Amino acid sequence: MGMNATWQRVAAEIGMDAFLAMWRILDAEEQFQHPKGNLEINLRRYKSYQMFQRNLYIKQLAKAGLSPKEIHYRLVEGLCEKLEPSRISHIINNK
Repeated sequence: MGMNATWQRVAAEIGMDAFLAMWRILDAEEQFQHPKGNLEINLRRYKSYQMFQRNLYIKQLAKAGLSPKEIHYRLVEGLCEKLEPSRISHIINNK
């Protein structure tokens, strides 16, 4: 059928049944239908999901009573990510 190699990798990763279900759902949504017959899908970068999860983790640690400096060390040890305590404070206080 000439499917893009990336979509073939997605199908192989999640399984063909799941891929076909996803494709069917997306195809049914008018907002994704392009006038030339293709689907046009905007998907946020995976890195933005990781950042969202990291920020939730930071807020959970702060809620548990850890200081920004303690959170900094947890991030370095657990996620290999270095954020300055001032940036951590900003994330904690940003709602």
